[in-house]
Amino acid sequence: MDKTTKVTLGILALVVLGLAIFIPPTVSKWKAQNARFDEAMRNRKPQAGEQGAEMRAAMEDLRRAVPQPTPEEQAKVQAMTQSAPGGVSLMDLVFTAESVKTWPQPQKDAALQAALQQLANPDPEIRLMAVEVLGRMGDSRAIPQVFNLQQDTNGKVRTATRRTLIALGYQVP
Repeated sequence: MDKTTKVTLGILALVVLGLAIFIPPTVSKWKAQNARFDEAMRNRKPQAGEQGAEMRAAMEDLRRAVPQPTPEEQAKVQAMTQSAPGGVSLMDLVFTAESVKTWPQPQKDAALQAALQQLANPDPEIRLMAVEVLGRMGDSRAIPQVFNLQQDTNGKVRTATRRTLIALGYQVP
């Protein structure tokens, strides 16, 4: 080993030793400072109006980021959430269709009417949803109205109609 290599290795050893001595206390000091800062932030009481201002700013950012619904989208949401007599909407039935079977008869009738009303909706997605809900409800009184949708202009609605008629006990040819 030549003299330059020995000097370089010696300097490197001193640097490593120095880092080994310096880094652990420094890291411990940083961790302690961060812990004190975190504790102070947890115990900090928000100033009057501070949370409200932050919330309003966040809501405004969200409002700008989310596009406004088109008139068609607004109409679709209204059709899905519009309650039929008895206070039941198609959206309610999407989540509770199977449990309708256990409801008292007046609520079953209201649920059936809410779904049947949407079979005539001009939007094929709403008709599709209504047909699927009727199939899950399992009420054979819906067969005549569902039967009429076998000639629907939308292929998905026709396919769902066939499945629903079978689910309701109708023998589809």
